[in-house]
Amino acid sequence: MRSCVAVGWFMVGIAVQAMAGTLTVSVRNGAHARENVIVAQRMTREWAASAATAGLAERHPDGRFTPVPFAVDNTGEAPVLVWQMPGATAPDAVRRFEWRADHMLRAAPGGDLTVSVDGSRILVANGYFRLAHPVRGRGGFPQDIAYVRSGHADADLYFLDRIVRKDADGRVMQYCANACEDAAARVVFASPLRTVVEVQTGFGPRAAETPGRPRAVYRYTYNAHSPVVQVDARYTRTDDGPWRELHFLHLSRKDTRFEGGLYFGPAGDTAWYSQWLGRERAPEVSLFKDGRPWVPVERDPPDGAYRLENAALRVAFAGACLTCRSVCIGTTGTRFPLITPIRNTSRPNRVWPRRRAR
Repeated sequence: MRSCVAVGWFMVGIAVQAMAGTLTVSVRNGAHARENVIVAQRMTREWAASAATAGLAERHPDGRFTPVPFAVDNTGEAPVLVWQMPGATAPDAVRRFEWRADHMLRAAPGGDLTVSVDGSRILVANGYFRLAHPVRGRGGFPQDIAYVRSGHADADLYFLDRIVRKDADGRVMQYCANACEDAAARVVFASPLRTVVEVQTGFGPRAAETPGRPRAVYRYTYNAHSPVVQVDARYTRTDDGPWRELHFLHLSRKDTRFEGGLYFGPAGDTAWYSQWLGRERAPEVSLFKDGRPWVPVERDPPDGAYRLENAALRVAFAGACLTCRSVCIGTTGTRFPLITPIRNTSRPNRVWPRRRAR
C-alpha cells in the first residue's frame, strides 16, 4: 500500500529546557500581542505518562508559581501537550513555565472552544467561527461555516478535494472526496483548549469502486481563542497508478472561481491576517536538555514500503510527501493558500548519500 502525507499548521515559538531534573518551558510570543494564547508541544510517551501526577505552572519573575490550564492529547502519532497562557502576552514577550511533579498544581481548563454531536453533525465553535462536520458522507468536510465576529455565514462554500488519474480505458477521470458516501467523522479528542475531529473518506461515491481504492484520513485540530485550524491528511492506495493531480483543502463555490490564495477576513486588513499566518509570526524554536539541544520525541524505527541504507545514511519511505498548508478562519471568512498538484517522483531503487569528509 502506497501512502503520502499533507499537513497544515500554526504554532507558537517555544523553548524547552530540562534543568537539574526540572522541566522548564519558555514561550516567546510573536510580533503581535495575544490574548489567552494556546500553545502546543510534542511530548515523549514517558513525559505524557507523568501528567497523572504532575502539572504545568507559570513561573513569575518574583518566584511565584501559578497553575495553568493544560491537556494532553494522545490521539496522534505522538502525545501533544496543550496549554493556555492566561491573559495578555505582549509582542516578543517571553513567559516561562515549569512541569512540576505535584498533583495539586491543577487549574480548571478554560477556553471558548465547544464541541457537540447531534446525531448527524459534529458542531465545533469558538469566539471566531462556528461550523459542522457531517458524521456520514460528503467527505466529512466542514460546512455551514459562520464567522462569529461579523455574523457572516456562507452556506455555499465547499471543499473540492479530489484525485485526477486515468482509468483502465486510458480516460482521464476525476474522483472527489466530497462525493464519498462512505466517509465517517468522529471526535477523537475534546477539551476546552483543543478538539480533534478525525475523518476517514474515500474518493468517488463508493471508495471500493474507485481505481486503486484511494482513501484519506483527515485530522482537524481546533484550538480555543484562535481562528486557525490545523489539518493533517494521510493518503493510502492499493496500486501504483500515477495521480495527475491531488487537491488538498481546495475550497470552492458553485458561483465563483477562486485563483490563488483565498482570504475572507476584514477587507484590506493585511495586519489581521499576518498576526495569525503571516511572516511576522514566524516561530522561533529552541529546545535544550541539560544545556544541550534536545527534541522531545522518540525515534521509532523507520518503517515504509522501501528502506535504503549504507554506512552514512538510512532512508525509509512509502511514497511522496506533500508540503505544508494552513487554514485560517477569519472574522468574515476563510483563507486557503493555492494547492498545487504534486507529482510522485520517488525512485525506490536509488539513493545519493552525502559524501563523508575525509
